[in-house]
Amino acid sequence: MTRLSIRGVVAGALTYTIGYAFAYATASGDIEDELAVLNFVLGVFGQDAVPTWTAVGWLAYSAMYVPLAYWNTTQNLLADANPLVHLVPGVLLALAGAGVARSGTARTPTAGARAGVTVALGFLPLVVLGAFAFTVTRGDLTVRPDPALAVAAGALYPLVFATAGGALASWLRGRAQPALPRN
Repeated sequence: MTRLSIRGVVAGALTYTIGYAFAYATASGDIEDELAVLNFVLGVFGQDAVPTWTAVGWLAYSAMYVPLAYWNTTQNLLADANPLVHLVPGVLLALAGAGVARSGTARTPTAGARAGVTVALGFLPLVVLGAFAFTVTRGDLTVRPDPALAVAAGALYPLVFATAGGALASWLRGRAQPALPRN
């Protein structure tokens, strides 16, 4: 792996982690309150409670338009939420792509886009792992982020946003370079 690829993997992994941490910091209290009744009912029937960290994961995936899948249906937890919530993953990925492009030698939008796309190397594997880590099974009911849409979002989000962030950062960097005097 090149240094650029390693930077991209690290940036992608950090972006995923920061996105989850942001969701946890902003929503875990409300989620815990919402889960209280459900977890009480589950306890009455001898089932384990749904952990808050898992439900926060569901919320983080919903921000990337990955719905929860259970039985034969899907549901996006953020369907009625402020549309700005859906910008968080894209903005974080654009910043990661810009950071990777700026940390290298990219001075053209094409070079920046190539640098930004490496963010997917760290982001996608964690999205796939998270889709399974945030799975809850109680009896014959399994609730989890839709696996196929999680893979699609895990690939497309960094390909679009991190690539755009890298291209934009490199374009700005190229424009900021002082012109060399001609003899």
